[in-house]
Amino acid sequence: MIDSNQDRINALKAQGFACLRNNRLDEAKTLFANICDINPADVEAWIALGNINGQLGRLDDAAACCERAMALRPEIAVIHSNLGNIYKLQGRLDEALASYQEALRLDPRNAMAHSNLGILLKTMERLDEATAHLQDALRLDPRLAEAHNNLGNIFFNQGRLDEALACFQEALRLRPNFVQGHSNLGLVYQAQGRLDEALACYREAVRLDPRKAIPHSNLLYLLNYHEGYDPQTIFAEHVRWGEMHGRGLSDLTAHNNIPAMDRRLRVGYVSADFRNHPIGYFLEAVLAHHDKTQFETFCYSNHAIVDDTTQRLRMDADHWRNIVGQPDEEVALQIRRDGIDILIDLAGHTKGNRLLTFALKPAPIQATWIGYPTTTGLKAMDYIIADRFVIPPQDERYYVEQVVRLPNAYECFTPPHFSIEVSPLPALSQQTITFGCFNNASKLTPAVIATWAKLVLSVPNSRLFLKYRGFGDEEVQQYYRTLFARHGVAPERIRFAGHSPRNELLAAYQEMDIALDPFPYNGGLTTLEALWMGVPVISLRGNCFVSRIGETVLMNIGLKECVADSEDAYVAKALALAADLPRLAELRSRLRSRLLDSPLCDGAGFTRDLEAAFRAMWKSWCQTQTRSVLRKT
Repeated sequence: MIDSNQDRINALKAQGFACLRNNRLDEAKTLFANICDINPADVEAWIALGNINGQLGRLDDAAACCERAMALRPEIAVIHSNLGNIYKLQGRLDEALASYQEALRLDPRNAMAHSNLGILLKTMERLDEATAHLQDALRLDPRLAEAHNNLGNIFFNQGRLDEALACFQEALRLRPNFVQGHSNLGLVYQAQGRLDEALACYREAVRLDPRKAIPHSNLLYLLNYHEGYDPQTIFAEHVRWGEMHGRGLSDLTAHNNIPAMDRRLRVGYVSADFRNHPIGYFLEAVLAHHDKTQFETFCYSNHAIVDDTTQRLRMDADHWRNIVGQPDEEVALQIRRDGIDILIDLAGHTKGNRLLTFALKPAPIQATWIGYPTTTGLKAMDYIIADRFVIPPQDERYYVEQVVRLPNAYECFTPPHFSIEVSPLPALSQQTITFGCFNNASKLTPAVIATWAKLVLSVPNSRLFLKYRGFGDEEVQQYYRTLFARHGVAPERIRFAGHSPRNELLAAYQEMDIALDPFPYNGGLTTLEALWMGVPVISLRGNCFVSRIGETVLMNIGLKECVADSEDAYVAKALALAADLPRLAELRSRLRSRLLDSPLCDGAGFTRDLEAAFRAMWKSWCQTQTRSVLRKT
């Protein structure tokens, strides 16, 4: 009988591993679950079942399987390493750390355990330790593509783009079909401003596994930067994403929310950026000024790290939910249990988004706001919150969502919580004009470089100051010096600086006279920070949301004269400012107070406008429910 059972188990295992090789996870899960029922002491089956549940996003089940395996054979290092993987995905970072460390105690030469620990330490921002463990992993097993990939992620976050590039290329040499490797290589090319190469990487990742939503989202996000795609094409690509990844998921469409128009509403905000990030800064004033008698707020956080901005946001939110690593179905059920009336997406297709949670329609009203400047493509997303500048009426056809416009700007700036003084105009002492841009390199399109080169060459002895992650890398600097040299700009007229903490970033504006907004993708927070530091910004109005962000900021602060309608007008406006140092100095001394007095810094007023929009959405839904009841009767 035992031999018969073992024969059956061996046959089931053969089938199960064959299913895994062909990525038929549901079938593999059933087969290994059957083995565990037949022989609950089969450690190999428990390990396999745990891995499968992890891949399916069923993290609690995966952890339970690992714990069963560990109870049977606690001396097996790979079980502890696998359990660490699950804990990390669940946001249980300290438990994950202990599991990886135990795996390495049992097997110090386990390359994968070193790699996994390195990934975790990177998440915990212990980068030196993370780098050491990943390098140990590669010393033990140079063919470990995952370790090359994750070491590349660290280098990427540090702005060491050439080293990151080499890591991702090596990972792909070892595993040509490594989807994450192609996607990450695209991120490096995008950060370097090599948009066509980045696009090719994302398309290859999507081709290799069309079911993976993240590489496809990366592709969509890049299209916003690329000057070669018109709004109609970008819209069509987003709709395609929604059809591929959101179709068939909306099985939670029946809602039990009480349709009483004037009752207190439960509003949920979903983001991976409740931290020192533009989204965190934009949301801060809103959470602080919400009318608690009318709105109860819930934050669903998809990021494991807690910083000072996170702590302030948590204090102002009524409820805080950690959703790191939780499957979309579980997050959707939590949102339904919380009785959320209006659910707000703050990410769109950016990193850490939970659009597939929204695809399940866990709340009766769903809207996207401030995190992404294009349609989500999801039919389950009801609204996009904007203003009259970024989405004029003629552009509504490019959104699957209904457009809701706030009366002034669609965003609200929270001044930094530290003091950085506005300096005197640098040109007065330097005897030269310094133009500058602190936006990311992805926004420096060929048209931008040509326009800026024309501007710099038109102002004798002027300089261009570029600062962002990656610009501290010598190879990246040389790449951009070459691009500008093709237009006649000498290398010594361009200054580069890499990433720095926010206080140092703002202090660097003390060395800039005029800020240049890139196009077609304008700056957002960078424009507001430049104005905060007294630096006027020249912006080119374009034909879509991303190219009108500068306009909405400048119009709301009363700087209409800084908004251009063409590249020639852009240059002319910058030249006019550069030629009038008294005007430039006067602007510098008054811009901060103008910003503070504008709607852009009126946290209370902005929140009232946002709440009015929420209330209008809610009343519309209530009326729909009433009409539905009348039809049934």
